[in-house]
Amino acid sequence: MDWNGVKTWEMMLKKILCHNVLEYVSDREEIMRQFARLLKPDGYISLVKHNRAGRVMQMTVLLNDFDHANSLLDGRDSTASEFGTIRYYEDMEVVGWCDDLCRNTAISPFSII
Repeated sequence: MDWNGVKTWEMMLKKILCHNVLEYVSDREEIMRQFARLLKPDGYISLVKHNRAGRVMQMTVLLNDFDHANSLLDGRDSTASEFGTIRYYEDMEVVGWCDDLCRNTAISPFSII
């Protein structure tokens, strides 16, 4: 992704909402770095991600697709008909990205809800 067009937005944003987006991109850490650059020092990022366990429940209970549920339990990615491959990541990966950002930017630590 080309971030050059938003250089003038440096430290301009109070809030960034990133809901169910990072699962569909390959450059997650770079996106988080850019978010940190765009945030005001007292700003915050709202990050929502797909829940693998919830997807397993959906496959078994609602769709009766035990093979897909088992593949998710084995750590495989899933797909969304509208958006493509869902590349799951764990909460602690986000913590690692944000720890790096907290050391290198004005972002303060956060809590996972």
